[in-house]
Amino acid sequence: MTLTHDMSYASLHHPRSPAPDHIICRRAVPQRVRITAPGRSSPAISVTTTPALRLLSPDCDLDRTRGREAAGTTHSGSGWMAGGFVSGVLLGLIGTAISYAMASSSIAEVNRVPDGVEPSCYREGYTSKARGMNTSNALTGGLLGTAVLVLIVISATSSSSGY
Repeated sequence: MTLTHDMSYASLHHPRSPAPDHIICRRAVPQRVRITAPGRSSPAISVTTTPALRLLSPDCDLDRTRGREAAGTTHSGSGWMAGGFVSGVLLGLIGTAISYAMASSSIAEVNRVPDGVEPSCYREGYTSKARGMNTSNALTGGLLGTAVLVLIVISATSSSSGY
């Protein structure tokens, strides 16, 4: 006889009862527990964590938020703004669109993952926030560059026509 049960905690207690004091569980990661009854075959208990269920965990949301906060304080998108500005000055709105597309497909590297967080969730939050900052800066720089291009063109045409 084999019983299969989905649990939210890594212990083998009733899911609605509080965890015993001797069980310390940092994460409430959804797991699949399989218990084989002792009389039918050898007694066995196996606990496996599926990656998809781990990403739905409330702690993963918290770690994503921590990653976003870290990217907000440590990531700099100034290079994307400078690149957007140059492309906007040289190519106008086409250059702005190109820099925006490049920034939206950029990948930011996480230099350090703090202890006590799920690395994949933290990286996901960090890279999503960093990519958003990159695209925002590239668009801002591109639009500023396009505005400078328009001012250059207007001043060049107005000075040559004698206004």
